[in-house]
Amino acid sequence: MLRRLEVKLVGVKVLQQTGDPVWAQSLTKLHLFGLTQYKRLIYMDADGLVLRNMDYLFSLPDAPVAMPRAYWLSQPRMCNALAVVQPSAQRLEQLLQRARTHGGFDMDVMNDLYKGQCLVLPNEYIFLTGELRETNHTRYLGNDLLPWNATAELLRAYYVHFSDNPLPKPWLLRPEELASNDSGPSCPPHCEERSLWTSLYQSYHRQMMYC
Repeated sequence: MLRRLEVKLVGVKVLQQTGDPVWAQSLTKLHLFGLTQYKRLIYMDADGLVLRNMDYLFSLPDAPVAMPRAYWLSQPRMCNALAVVQPSAQRLEQLLQRARTHGGFDMDVMNDLYKGQCLVLPNEYIFLTGELRETNHTRYLGNDLLPWNATAELLRAYYVHFSDNPLPKPWLLRPEELASNDSGPSCPPHCEERSLWTSLYQSYHRQMMYC
């Protein structure tokens, strides 16, 4: 039995820029701030997987935007692969003006203007698949005293972002390529991580087929 999905498609103008072709259209994401027919939006990149309900994010305290930290970077920065946004025509114009005068991609622009004003979401709101390939998890856990348990951390995670360079975007990766691909965690010794990593990609492809 097919389930009816209440989806409303809203067309926006693609914002093209020069530079890395992977991010050439990334400024298009800024149109979020122009959807002023909504009081608040939860944005998620397409190369991600929702693991837990996040409806209560609509009830966060008032702020232009809420984002998790880009914990994998050495300098403090926020990650907009998942963001809770309060649309505003004025904010959209500020972001576009910043992009026109100083350049940079969507994450750069949003950090420049709102890093000091945004609400900070915990790390479990942006769990990278690449974290399962790491041997040191201090940045994700926040310190070197907490033990690492891959299964427990994924149970806590709300949103997984697929980031396994040099692997392509997950919709370009055939499921049958996963078993033999050496870009994932090595097994042994990291067999738990390998199993979880593979299952995340399989879940993504199952959802793609459903859609």
